[in-house]
Amino acid sequence: MKLKLVTLLLLIPSTMQALACEFHGGGFGMGSFGQFHPLAQQHMNNSAPVELKVTHDNRVKVTAATDAKLQLRYVVPDDYTNAEVILTPSKNLILADSSPLSLSKDKGLIDVTFQATGPGEHFIMVRIDATQSYRPYSKIQRVSVTAI
Repeated sequence: MKLKLVTLLLLIPSTMQALACEFHGGGFGMGSFGQFHPLAQQHMNNSAPVELKVTHDNRVKVTAATDAKLQLRYVVPDDYTNAEVILTPSKNLILADSSPLSLSKDKGLIDVTFQATGPGEHFIMVRIDATQSYRPYSKIQRVSVTAI
């Protein structure tokens, strides 16, 4: 009985050393190749979050007192909800529809009709509001309008 106990006590440190080498070598019992295992790389798979995008021309040239169009192109990723665009024109611009524009699909196009009442430099503020993973998201962009 004493011999078995002594043998057992002598074997414990050697098994601990074997486990320690395995854990220091990258884990998963593969020595230095363990770093290539998918479970060992899962913490490195943090891809950049996809952002809600609304794109348009930054500068638009129009003729005063005639209808003009601005095309908004948008992409709404899956983790965004309640996405809408609110357009705010400067003093001498009139929007055909001033209500908020809902971005209902994952991507699409919206044509905005507006008119400059007089010549000069004007602008349209484009505010994008949404909810991203239960947090509010907001972004403001500007379109410069030159009326001749």
